[in-house]
Amino acid sequence: MVSRKVLNLPKIAILITTLNRKDLLEESLTTLLPDSEHFERLIILDNGRQGIEVDHPKVSVFEQKKSMHAAESWNYGLTQLLEVTDCDHMLVLHDDVALRRGQLESIRMQLRDEPGYWLYHSTHGMCSFVVHRDYLKNSTLWFDTGFNNHYHDYDFRYRLWIAEAERVKVLGALNPRTYRRGSSMTKTNGLRESRTKSRERYTAKWGGRPDQEQYTVSFNADPRAIRLNIVTPCCRPERLKAVMESLLANPDKLGDVELQWYIGLDSSQISEDKIAEIKGWESCWITVGSVQHPDSDKGNAQRNWCLDAVEDQHDGDIKDFVYFVDDDNIMHSDFYEHVVPVLKHGSTQGILFDTQTKGGRILFRAGEDTPIKARYTDTAQIVVASDVIGDIRWVLSEVDHPSDGVFAEATLGSLRHGLVYLDKQLGYHNYQTPETHGEKCN
Repeated sequence: MVSRKVLNLPKIAILITTLNRKDLLEESLTTLLPDSEHFERLIILDNGRQGIEVDHPKVSVFEQKKSMHAAESWNYGLTQLLEVTDCDHMLVLHDDVALRRGQLESIRMQLRDEPGYWLYHSTHGMCSFVVHRDYLKNSTLWFDTGFNNHYHDYDFRYRLWIAEAERVKVLGALNPRTYRRGSSMTKTNGLRESRTKSRERYTAKWGGRPDQEQYTVSFNADPRAIRLNIVTPCCRPERLKAVMESLLANPDKLGDVELQWYIGLDSSQISEDKIAEIKGWESCWITVGSVQHPDSDKGNAQRNWCLDAVEDQHDGDIKDFVYFVDDDNIMHSDFYEHVVPVLKHGSTQGILFDTQTKGGRILFRAGEDTPIKARYTDTAQIVVASDVIGDIRWVLSEVDHPSDGVFAEATLGSLRHGLVYLDKQLGYHNYQTPETHGEKCN
């Protein structure tokens, strides 16, 4: 007889897939079946035709006609659960996971106390999920069949977190006892190779290994060519050679990304002969212009001239990004290695990272807890898509706040999607200037 308190708890259906580990499955069932009052339906997918038989009214065994790997089996099994049960919550288990007595009740109590949450628990690198049927009905992809080993677990977990971060919660009650034995766990060369491929694919898809992900949208290469436009306002032309050398220091890291350099010379600070000399540098990748403005004493009029030039050559077939390297700075030696792969991510609209002084002191940090605004954000730590910049330009005169933070807030501060944070020092602050807070052109 079902107790009254059980009747008031959310209903759960369970899915277990198994492949050549009948012994481990049987151990799992020894603790699961005695708690059958706490689940409505249990489906076991026998992926190896092991002749599994379970005599229990709530248990169904499906023998696969053809062998499927774990992700395919889970997708098929969840489809069956959605059809044969009206339970709101689906618990997905590996065949070598055994819950302790009473854990199902604890899970249901947690679901009752915090309704609407879609829950997971990770153990030994593997994941067991409690997922609401609404997520399964609304999601176009459950387990990614392109992964083997436990990377399809990680992938599902991360996508679940992205989709409903505020609803994902670790269930402390779900602490499975995991069995790790049997010939199926032998580390063969084939298994190692499969795991390596899955790890590489996961890293490419999400920008990092599990718990080091950088992307909030799975990687899909933008079909457009990528162009990185470097903007340098200049009143100190003697420092441009160092800037150029830094831009060309690691050309192999650029790959097929096109590099363009725009130099905006302050004609009120530089002689006509010097301007003519630098304009002689113009080539297929260098564009030089001279401009002056009475209200601009920090290079902002020159930055705006460069942005106008970038916009003039903008082509819909090319995705343009802009990065500012002032004439008292240089390109960070690690910039291309870590930024270029993110530029190729189809959803990237902006990138933030840390800046450091020449001596290695971190000066400006990037992170979701750090506001993007004046006095918090430096020019050298932002990369912005030209589409995001649009007609936004730098304020000509710094009245109340440093204009670099104002520009960053106007562009990146409004982004809700496509903003990538890189937890690395990839920008320098006034590298060609002694450790001060900069110097005014004069």
